[in-house]
Amino acid sequence: MNPGRERDGLPHLGPNEEIGSGLRRTLDACLQHAAQKRAQLPGEKTVHETRRALKRARAILRLAEKFDVRGAKAGRRQLSQLGRELSPLRDETVVAKTADALIRFPDAETRVALAGLRTRTKSNPAQRAAARRWWQAWRRRLESQRRKLARLTWGELAEYDLQHALHHQAKRLKRRARAARKSPRDVHAAHEWRKAAIALREQVRVLRAVLGQETADALSARLHRLSHRLGQAIDQHLLIEHIGGRSWPVNLRGGLRQLERASQHERRRALKRAHQSWPKLRRQLRRELGKLRSSVARRPRVSSGHGN
Repeated sequence: MNPGRERDGLPHLGPNEEIGSGLRRTLDACLQHAAQKRAQLPGEKTVHETRRALKRARAILRLAEKFDVRGAKAGRRQLSQLGRELSPLRDETVVAKTADALIRFPDAETRVALAGLRTRTKSNPAQRAAARRWWQAWRRRLESQRRKLARLTWGELAEYDLQHALHHQAKRLKRRARAARKSPRDVHAAHEWRKAAIALREQVRVLRAVLGQETADALSARLHRLSHRLGQAIDQHLLIEHIGGRSWPVNLRGGLRQLERASQHERRRALKRAHQSWPKLRRQLRRELGKLRSSVARRPRVSSGHGN
């Protein structure tokens, strides 16, 4: 077995590694990465690293669902719940950073508004103490879930199984893209599209040894570009909701209105760029997954005996 690890530090299937046992190992390594004790408090970097590892683990479990691995769907849902609990911590940081980057040369009124936003997102000592206790309990729950998932039975898998699973995930991405195109200003639809893009991106990265490095890198780059642009739109939406969803002192309102207008413009721009990038990605997915299907079709299929 030759386990692999991405340049970003996350594990993937190694060359010459058996697919079933390799994905099981990669899943466990992702969850170990997520559960690492990086800090007593879940700061920005810790939350980011943990969420990245959870996204890859959930993407692997989505593959496992198509392989009929018993318990994979329930496990993925549990990890999704754990990931959602981290979202408010991430959103607090994103609001301030998004606002700071929004206007290159803010006037005095906007600078006051930015300072007010940063003050609202800072936590006090009591909040930090509560966060520390919550973080410790959260990590214990993640470790418990990791042990459960380590007991899943994957069975023997072949490249035919991967081809089938990847095609299913590509179809899911296309459905989400169609839904987002029908409602181009619907941020919820954009969010669902982004989740599908991230899941497929992580699956491609995990399976680079099977797909080939050049193919995996090319697909991963386009999927990342799409998810990044959708993420920019969603971050702007978070800022808009943060500004509009609470009462602000009078001296901040003028600057906040300027920030809100600028954020609405950037949200529209990011969504437009995401939609513009989709046709090329769709064609590339069709081409590369078609090659995989043709390659697999030329080989005799081996019975895989999944998770029984």
